[in-house]
Amino acid sequence: MKPGIRHKSIETFHFTLALNVIMILLVFVIVIFASLHRYGVRIKYTETNMNTATAGNETIVLNVDTDKMQLAGRTISLADLPAELKRLKKSKNLDFIIQPTASAKINFVRNIISSLKNNGINNVTLQTDLASF
Repeated sequence: MKPGIRHKSIETFHFTLALNVIMILLVFVIVIFASLHRYGVRIKYTETNMNTATAGNETIVLNVDTDKMQLAGRTISLADLPAELKRLKKSKNLDFIIQPTASAKINFVRNIISSLKNNGINNVTLQTDLASF
């Protein structure tokens, strides 16, 4: 071998070693992210002591589906809501909890909240179940 000329097999060895290290790191990163995606990351949310019902008021749950709702066990439409509110409001103050299903449209829920506000119902809570989405 002549001095000053590097042997090609050593250069190939360094390149192959570097490539193997990069591939091992890439596999490691993929495995870590795959396990995070599969099992998720647990987040602990802060606890709140929010009481939605006001003392002395009756709480009514309004179950909302795609284009209809259930109020006090009866299925009604958005057009029937003001008449039902007048019937319910005669003798008591009301607090409403709106529970939309996963198929409920946000515009329909927004129209229900507007109708409640227009009819003097100011204590409205929107309650969702994240597991159903």
